[in-house]
Amino acid sequence: MAEEKYAFDQRDLVRLDKQLQQIKKACKELRAFSVERGGIAVLDRNVERIDAPLRILQGITEVLQVIPSCIQK
Repeated sequence: MAEEKYAFDQRDLVRLDKQLQQIKKACKELRAFSVERGGIAVLDRNVERIDAPLRILQGITEVLQVIPSCIQK
């Protein structure tokens, strides 16, 4: 699999982080809705399926935000 090179600037990372936070908030609200309704299995399963990759993406953006400061030192 060929690797692609992307040039992220700080604005891109901030924008990406904001979008990921919105997805995280939506998942939290969907979980709360499910709990309020006594548990909606299909909703719970799909939120779980979204949550794991979301955590990975958030970790990647955190690393990408730290890298420029490490390189400048």
